[in-house]
Amino acid sequence: MKKLLGILAILLLVIGGCSQNESEVNDYDYEKVEEDNKIYEKKVKEFAKGIVDIADEHDKYMDNDETTDKETSKFLKKLENKLEKNRESFTKDTEKLMADGSLLGDYLVNISGMYETFYNETSRLYKLNDDKEEYIPPMAFALYTLGNNFDLALYETQYDYDDIGKEERDNLLGEKLSNDLDETLVVTEKELEDSYTDFAELTKYNDKITIPEEEYKNFDTDDASWKIFKLSGIQDEEKDVTKTEYNEDVQSYNERVHPIMQTHEIDEPTTMTISNHLITKMNAIVDIEYEDEE
Repeated sequence: MKKLLGILAILLLVIGGCSQNESEVNDYDYEKVEEDNKIYEKKVKEFAKGIVDIADEHDKYMDNDETTDKETSKFLKKLENKLEKNRESFTKDTEKLMADGSLLGDYLVNISGMYETFYNETSRLYKLNDDKEEYIPPMAFALYTLGNNFDLALYETQYDYDDIGKEERDNLLGEKLSNDLDETLVVTEKELEDSYTDFAELTKYNDKITIPEEEYKNFDTDDASWKIFKLSGIQDEEKDVTKTEYNEDVQSYNERVHPIMQTHEIDEPTTMTISNHLITKMNAIVDIEYEDEE
């Protein structure tokens, strides 16, 4: 009898499960999904256009040589706030939709976070500098260090961007906005190589930094750089490099650069991308040193 009751209980559970699954299928409102997909498409267009427009606004402003550091700091903070508002608006407007969604929206959320971090840190540096002549060299060291790390992170996100596919991006955004977004986000291999070279060139001017050592920490951009790495996804790759291997390279690297350019050691394994980035920096510095000896 107990065995029979057990079988009946199992049958009831199976039947109940089937009924629940049928209910879930019936709850799938195809018309609402179709309507929500249209809303999502509109919102992701607005989100992408906001990122493009803000990047254009940044480039136009930075071409103007007649601005003070205080003005530039406020401007960059304004851009950070506009990006944050744009991102939060997209997230709020789409999080409850029954739309099929798109990888592009998720990708742009992380990209926006990277730019927000970059603008926040550069705003801090310009505010700190405040047109003081003795701060110009350390400011340059800090900006080039942060900029090189940002270029690497943005370059690496392109694998995810390419996976979305040009056709899907064009269909979601329209060809013009899709092309504008490409121009904003794509870092070419040549641009990345130039970023490493420009960074390495600064190591020839360590003696130009005359501020007291206790002020070096004010120009340290390492924390912001690692936050950008995290948002880009390169820290989520396979951890193929041990902390011992990486930290040995960190020590070699830190010996070659000014303290403002240094990076911290880690307490866990890291990715090949981050390790190779550090090695590429060192190789660029060695190339500059070799050229100077000729």
